[in-house]
Amino acid sequence: MNNFVGPRTGINYNPHLTVGIGTRGFVDALKEEPFEVFPVQAVSVSLYQVGDFGVAQRKLYDLYRY
Repeated sequence: MNNFVGPRTGINYNPHLTVGIGTRGFVDALKEEPFEVFPVQAVSVSLYQVGDFGVAQRKLYDLYRY
């Protein structure tokens, strides 16, 4: 865990959105296309304890903003 959390927090934090799954060919083609940046605003945030391989293991807290 120490090798995962430290290098990926603070200035190195890189948030991501998971929106579904796709085939390798589709994803590779999508990555080659130009990408227009768009704003994202969170409506809710959850804090998880990180488990093996950086996978969310246990939900610790939810924050909802309506």
